[in-house]
Amino acid sequence: MCRALLPLCLVAILLSGCGSLGKARTTGTGTATATAGNTSAEYYLTEGGMLLVIWIKHPHQGSHASGSGISSSATRTVVTGNYRRFDQPPLEWRCETEDGRSGNVSLGGATYELSSGRIFLVDMQGEKPVVTQLGHDLSGVKTKAELELMAVTDPEIAKFVNETAEATGKKEKE
Repeated sequence: MCRALLPLCLVAILLSGCGSLGKARTTGTGTATATAGNTSAEYYLTEGGMLLVIWIKHPHQGSHASGSGISSSATRTVVTGNYRRFDQPPLEWRCETEDGRSGNVSLGGATYELSSGRIFLVDMQGEKPVVTQLGHDLSGVKTKAELELMAVTDPEIAKFVNETAEATGKKEKE
């Protein structure tokens, strides 16, 4: 009897690691923040690298705070976060994915498709947030240092960061 059950147990163990319906599983591993100039990037890590980056351009004056989290099950990963300026309503985001490549991203009341890009530049300097979704490949970006390097080497992100630095410099000189 035991010999008959042994092969069945081995098959069950092997199949349990396959995820649901053959889809690639994404397991959340954590969140962190990178900085460049007057910006910060809330990023979410999975076993496969960076899942989502919310890059925020801060207002010149005033206080702000942020928070984020990630949770995973065998079939999906959910990330959440928020950015709060104490004089305005919070900017909130949520992303749900089964494979780390597709799914919905809700950000500031709008919905985006994760497969169209996993980097979101959010300018918080005006009365309302301005969101730009970038379709950059994040497969080679796995560390905070690599993400911060994008603020220098990627033209769109560098422009986003440098416009902030220039505006901050002008404000300080006046």
